[in-house]
Amino acid sequence: MKDLLARSRPSMAGRLVMTMNMLRIYLLLSAALLATTASSAETLKYSTASALFVRAEPNLQARTINPLPPGTPLNVEKTTHLGNYQGQTSPWYRIPSINGYVFGAFLSDTKPKPMPTVKFTSSNQPLPCGGGDGYILVESILQITGNRVLFQQHQFSLGGSEESTETGTLSISSSGLVLELQGGKRNISGNPLFSEPNANRSVALPSRKIALTWNHATQGFLSPHHSEFLQNPAFIIRQDLCQFVRRSSLSKDRDGKECVVWGDQIVQEGFYCNRISPLHK
Repeated sequence: MKDLLARSRPSMAGRLVMTMNMLRIYLLLSAALLATTASSAETLKYSTASALFVRAEPNLQARTINPLPPGTPLNVEKTTHLGNYQGQTSPWYRIPSINGYVFGAFLSDTKPKPMPTVKFTSSNQPLPCGGGDGYILVESILQITGNRVLFQQHQFSLGGSEESTETGTLSISSSGLVLELQGGKRNISGNPLFSEPNANRSVALPSRKIALTWNHATQGFLSPHHSEFLQNPAFIIRQDLCQFVRRSSLSKDRDGKECVVWGDQIVQEGFYCNRISPLHK
């Protein structure tokens, strides 16, 4: 029995080999952990594309979460996934805050100078088939420069007008853009809603937050109230106008051009896009 126990015990040399092997494993695991930590460190970069698409997975076929304006600051992590687009090979970067991915060829370590500005416009500008004197025109202009925003709204009718200006900051969400508006001012002239006595006055606006969701069908950004039009079969999407248009209101004028018959119901509702020029610049 003693001989068996003696033979089962490792020799001094055997114990030394085991210890060295354990040390090698520990060093390899430590190096791997350090490499993982280094590769996942967040760095600040800026988008350089006219519209940098954030995707759900690190490949060009993955679902688009939202497009980012040029100059958008991003805290990103470099991944081991490589991509190729129009001859450019680059790693994909992950945006931890929204768990989305962007192609590295359109990122820069330095802030663009001058910082580019992008305008997104929402307008219900009518295409009336004659008449429509009571139509209320509502236009919103979102101007983005980096993470700074200027938000303007114009409302016009025969009764008067309203114009408001707000400033704030931009952040990105897992589904679109978030505007953190820090207040502003609304100037009212006359009676634009036909509901109040005519008067020229100015009203202070409180701070507020607006969430804009990117939508594939419209190729634009939708406010929360736009969902009712998106889900309503009575409306169609006009990407060229960046509007929801009521089907039953579509008609032709005397020259055979498409127009909209104005009525008491909402016939046109604009969503946000950068394919149309704002009426008021």
